[in-house]
Amino acid sequence: VYPTVIFCGTELSRMAKDGRYRPLGADEAVSRTADVLEVFDRRGIPVIRVGLCAGEGLSSAEDASGGTSHPAMGELAMSEVFYRRIAGAVDGAAGTARSRSADGGLSLLVEVPKGAVSKAAGHGRRNIRRLLEKYSADPGINRVKILENPGLIGYNIRISFI
Repeated sequence: VYPTVIFCGTELSRMAKDGRYRPLGADEAVSRTADVLEVFDRRGIPVIRVGLCAGEGLSSAEDASGGTSHPAMGELAMSEVFYRRIAGAVDGAAGTARSRSADGGLSLLVEVPKGAVSKAAGHGRRNIRRLLEKYSADPGINRVKILENPGLIGYNIRISFI
């Protein structure tokens, strides 16, 4: 899955310069790439690579003139899929979140497949910050803990409130 990167000297580069093509911003490229990953995941289609592989002529600033060329595009898109799954699970279970810690808040425990903790936490722990911001008031989550569960695969998750 490769979000569009505009390379210098190409027809797409000329189209972007004269306004006939508008490249996606980084957030939109991540969101659309996550959409594609979810479609493939639902259909059992393995994705072996997301974003351009850094290589000669594919990632240098002088070769790319626009579009979304980010060295962590795959991680960003996979993290977005995990965020969507976690938020959806919290939305579906928020009414059952009853037990509160001594300080009055809830801890959200998220179980993810082996090797997926960093993707679920998000690039720079972005997903954790987003979850805390979204759910601090209702249902009152003030901590997020992410653990590996070797019984889970793909983008499957399990949540509980502790």
